[in-house]
Amino acid sequence: MPVDIEIDVGLKRVVNRVSGALMGAELLNVQQRIRQHPDFLPDFTQLFDLSRATEVHVTAEDVRSIAAATPFCPTARRALVVSGPLQFGLARMFSSYIEANGGAARVCTTLDDALAWLNGRPG
Repeated sequence: MPVDIEIDVGLKRVVNRVSGALMGAELLNVQQRIRQHPDFLPDFTQLFDLSRATEVHVTAEDVRSIAAATPFCPTARRALVVSGPLQFGLARMFSSYIEANGGAARVCTTLDDALAWLNGRPG
């Protein structure tokens, strides 16, 4: 599977890492797997690292559906790490949907920036 799920209960964080080609349907599957994970709580933060994706096959409709079906509560911080303009655009679209519903999501170009923001440091 191109999207790994790691849940760190101590940090109250879900870490997703993409490798290979990413499909929109896979993202919906990832959300279902997170929701069903016995260690998951909706107020955990999320680090979603897309920087190693080799291809991204995600439509605007996929992004809307993914944002609408999020297993996270609105107060959960989410950081998306991207490495190119297509990833940035799709991640920014996702964060806009989340923010429109009172959530907090940030698009970052480095892992350090994403972790700093998730840990509550400004940036």
